[in-house]
Amino acid sequence: MKGKFKKNNEQLSDMSRTNEGLPFAQTTVQSELRGFHPRALLIQGKKVIDGAVNGYLKWVRLSKEDAAVIYLKKANSYEIEGNYEKAIFFFRKVLALKQGDESIYYRIGECFEKMEMYEEAVESYQASLEINNDHFDAWFRLGMIYSKAEDYDKAIDCLKVATEIDPNNPEANYRLGIAYDNRKQYEKALSCFKKVIEIDPSFVKVYKSIGFTCDSIGRHKEAIKYFKKAIELEEM
Repeated sequence: MKGKFKKNNEQLSDMSRTNEGLPFAQTTVQSELRGFHPRALLIQGKKVIDGAVNGYLKWVRLSKEDAAVIYLKKANSYEIEGNYEKAIFFFRKVLALKQGDESIYYRIGECFEKMEMYEEAVESYQASLEINNDHFDAWFRLGMIYSKAEDYDKAIDCLKVATEIDPNNPEANYRLGIAYDNRKQYEKALSCFKKVIEIDPSFVKVYKSIGFTCDSIGRHKEAIKYFKKAIELEEM
């Protein structure tokens, strides 16, 4: 294997002296990777592939677009595996090549949130929103983080924006209702919950939430009605 690497290195060094060499070098790398992949799996698995890819990236002057695609694939792979630190590392490499991509900031925020690093997640989601203020998912995730921290005023602010961007999203309206309920703003909570029923009448947990909210303000008969409806839907 060392011989193959040495041979490729010599070829690429020669080719770098001319402009015509680069396209051929890229084709060579792609061809070698296709052949190398199954053998690497039999020897040392993913670590060998990572080392090979990194080596080729050093030898070949890939375009920013091609390099970003490779880094993004590696980030996606690590995120699927649950290795969020490595995923963040490669997402940041993508950002270095594709500055201003709000989706990558959002993906980094997701990784931080899964690691329960909420301050870093908030920073990443906010960075996404600085580029695209209409990013529904970023507003929604911020609302969920603030709800978890019991900072319901900030949660309400974020979830209100999310429901303005996507008024017919049942989960966003439901979570906004829960935040209002925790702030003891019961009528606003009920308004959100009933909007959820308009959007999705089969949304079981909202009937329970209405029942609890009605019970909190002394509307017991109404509470019973919604609890019964929740039971009916669960039995269907």
